[in-house]
Amino acid sequence: YIYFDSSAQYLYIFEVNAATLHRVNVATGELATPAKLNGGFGSLAFVDEVHTRFYLATKNGLTAFDGNTLQELYVVQGLGENAGSMVYDETTDSIYMLASQNKTARSIIVINAASGKVTDEIQYTTQANGRARWFHFDSAERNFIIGLDRAVITLDMRSEERRVGKECR
Repeated sequence: YIYFDSSAQYLYIFEVNAATLHRVNVATGELATPAKLNGGFGSLAFVDEVHTRFYLATKNGLTAFDGNTLQELYVVQGLGENAGSMVYDETTDSIYMLASQNKTARSIIVINAASGKVTDEIQYTTQANGRARWFHFDSAERNFIIGLDRAVITLDMRSEERRVGKECR
């Protein structure tokens, strides 16, 4: 998987099979020392272009790296089964990550992106086995939009449903 930081002009290459993260400075051609990863990583990742950080979702959490050196900044674990889809809010320097505790209870874990500290958990429910297919954060309206198999849920920051899309058939 390839990710690009347009501000720093860094290309990040995540080799899943080799469990290795590489960084190339596309302006100079300089290669950073690769980061060897401990496994358990999925393919979900994103780049924080404001603070030059790189984040990778793990099986039940998140690992953050310094984007310049690829040194591990912190690991957040125990975020629930199937933690993964995440969005970044640069206005609050927060990461919002979807997690599931059981077949209907779901939550959005709020993580301070600088420290890795979990600062909040926003609970919501879905139909049985209602798996999130996509996740979006509307920073202007401060709403989460979660696409499920047969519905779309829109939540505010207090976990109150703003509107629910009709069930798709």
